[in-house]
Amino acid sequence: ANINLRYIFLQKNEFVQFAKVCPLKLLLWYKVDPDFYMRVIGVVELLGALLLFLGPRPMQIFASFVLAVVMVGAVQTLYWLNAAPQMMVPASVCLILLLCNMNLLRKGTVHAKAA
Repeated sequence: ANINLRYIFLQKNEFVQFAKVCPLKLLLWYKVDPDFYMRVIGVVELLGALLLFLGPRPMQIFASFVLAVVMVGAVQTLYWLNAAPQMMVPASVCLILLLCNMNLLRKGTVHAKAA
């Protein structure tokens, strides 16, 4: 396993900041554990990606919607942390692509893989 431990440490430090402006904390006054928050987001993204790639059309639409909500949350989090605008570009591009994909799936123009 050639995992760069410095990268993992930096990622955990970012999630400490992200947890400070997590919507659960701001709306419900619930203190979010950064490690738990990072794991939940990772699991949601992984499951969403698997459903988007392997699931039937209704699940692909649902996965696109869930991942789009995660991307909106990512942009909103970066905005609340006063991050540089270029930090929001990857999540914004992902959001636009997910919305386009959801629209194409809904209209039936994207063909599912033949079994």
